[in-house]
Amino acid sequence: MTEPEVESALVEILELDQIADILDRDINAAGIVEILIYYNFARLRPEELAIIRFEESIIPAGVDILLTEAEVDQSQAFLPVADNYYSLFLEKE
Repeated sequence: MTEPEVESALVEILELDQIADILDRDINAAGIVEILIYYNFARLRPEELAIIRFEESIIPAGVDILLTEAEVDQSQAFLPVADNYYSLFLEKE
């Protein structure tokens, strides 16, 4: 299991808003293991049942199909940036 899976399980079981809220609880490593011992981690790894391929694109012509995002730190704030920002917003003017 991965760290994000453990965090997701703890947030769900302890009904936390976010994983950082666990700091308000008096829980050590043994307590975390006890909490997670019966958790079904398999549901966090969905099974791929099928791959569907289309002969032709179902996305209308002229619509961008690739969006790459990154987070940029600007004065302690995070700003999501898309590399095709101009094609998404400015070309329609």
